[in-house]
Amino acid sequence: MGDQSENKTVKWGYILQAEDRPSLRKQRESISCHEIDTSQYGPIWHDVFEGTTTRPRKHLTAREDMLGAIKPGDTLVVPALSCLGLSPVDIDWFLKELAAKQVDVIVNGGSTRIKAGTDTTNIIDQAKKAQRNQHMKRYRKTKS
Repeated sequence: MGDQSENKTVKWGYILQAEDRPSLRKQRESISCHEIDTSQYGPIWHDVFEGTTTRPRKHLTAREDMLGAIKPGDTLVVPALSCLGLSPVDIDWFLKELAAKQVDVIVNGGSTRIKAGTDTTNIIDQAKKAQRNQHMKRYRKTKS
């Protein structure tokens, strides 16, 4: 008989430190509320991004490693919608990758739950709106 631990599902956390994202402290707090070990070697994947890019996959290496480790039935906890990626296009790609792996996603402390394979159009629309709002905030700052 095979080892039963092979079939055990895991609840992972993902932190994206980048401009216009929640602080590292807030992201860790959000993830720890889901009983995920936030110690240095816990089941959390952590990317730090500074600057701009048109190729997020090249820069978010922890996320790429996580996609290689995550298994069907696992759950990914992400502190905020903006922590799923660097742009709405990137978020859409990431959610499709997770859906293909049959991984459920919990966002924003559980206020958004995305079951693998469900339509994410509304989520992407929310990301686009949030991105527009951030651009407008920056624009207004430069004009004042």
